[in-house]
Amino acid sequence: MTRKKVQLAWIPNYTARRTAFRKRRDSLIRKLNEISVLAGGAACGVILSPFEGDPPLFWPSSINEVLERFFSLRELEQQKRLVTMESYINDEVSKLKQIIQKEHKVIREAEVSYLMNSIHFHGSPIATLRYDETSDLFWYFEELKNKCELRLNQLDPNASATQPLQPGITMMQEPQMGMNDPTWLTAGNPINAPFPHPPPQFESHHQVGGFYNNNTWH
Repeated sequence: MTRKKVQLAWIPNYTARRTAFRKRRDSLIRKLNEISVLAGGAACGVILSPFEGDPPLFWPSSINEVLERFFSLRELEQQKRLVTMESYINDEVSKLKQIIQKEHKVIREAEVSYLMNSIHFHGSPIATLRYDETSDLFWYFEELKNKCELRLNQLDPNASATQPLQPGITMMQEPQMGMNDPTWLTAGNPINAPFPHPPPQFESHHQVGGFYNNNTWH
C-alpha cells in the first residue's frame, strides 16, 4: 500500500504536534546512528524541544568528543564542507535554472521545427514571419551549423578548428544588402514566394531540416 504523502505544514493540534515531534525525533536519531555505523563517519545531533518538560536531546552521549574533534580542526577545514541555508538555496536555484534553460531550448526547437514544416509543407511565405520567428530560424541554423562543424572535427581531428564550415549546398542565399535589412523581407523577394505544393520532384535531392536542397532549389 502506498504511503500517504505528508503535508509539510504546522500542525494546529497541540497533542498531535507533540506526538509528531517525538516520533520524528526518534527517527532522526536512528538515521544518525545508521550513518555513523554504515559510513563510519562521526555524527552527532542536538535537538531542542519546543514543548515544556522535554529536555534537549544530545546524541550520542559522547557528543563532547565529536565537538572537540570538530573545533580542533583548522578554520579552513571546518568551513570546507560547510553548508549554510543561503548556500543550499543558491545551489538549488542554480540547478532549477539549468533545468529551465534545457526545457526552454527543447520548446524553442519544437517551435522552430513547426515553423519550418509550415514553410515547407503549407507554403507559408517567409515575408509573413514575425521578427522573433525569423530570429529563431537564424538561431536554429546556427546551432545546426555548430553541430555539423563539431561532427566534422570529430571525423577529421587534423582539420583546422578555425576553418568555417563551407557547405556545398546553400539553403538560403543572403543578398548584398544583408538579411538583417527589413526591406529585404518583402513580397517581391523571390525567397519569400511560397513553396509549391506538392514540391517538385527532382532526380536527386535530399531533405535537411524540412527543406529540399540541391544546387538549383533553395
